[in-house]
Amino acid sequence: MAEQQDNLQTPLNELLAQARERKGMTLEEAAQKLNLTQSQLLAFEEQDLDVFAMSPFERGYLRNYANLLELESALYEPYFPKPEEVGSELKSMRRFQYDAPKPLIKSGFLRFIMWLVLLLITVFLLWTLLPKL
Repeated sequence: MAEQQDNLQTPLNELLAQARERKGMTLEEAAQKLNLTQSQLLAFEEQDLDVFAMSPFERGYLRNYANLLELESALYEPYFPKPEEVGSELKSMRRFQYDAPKPLIKSGFLRFIMWLVLLLITVFLLWTLLPKL
């Protein structure tokens, strides 16, 4: 419990840097595993992080980084805001659903034209081939 108290006083960026160094992992290796840039991870380690000001995606990247470094969640979760304390600019996709137009092939008129063309081709072929038989 005393270690947790000490860690709460250690800034989150320092916790991340220390954990990465303990694992013997370079920024390049971590960035490659997380599919992020080294500068993004360096920002997590060098800047005094204001997790409340981060977007939901940035907080997710930060959690993924902590998980990669095998940091116990009890060490870094106190730095994160509670769900009711943060808002998001993300919008539900249901608001943006539109009725898609019917495919042309399902249109009754187009189907009629296709059958008519097929019938005319058949009649033409029969008319040209039957007199020769």
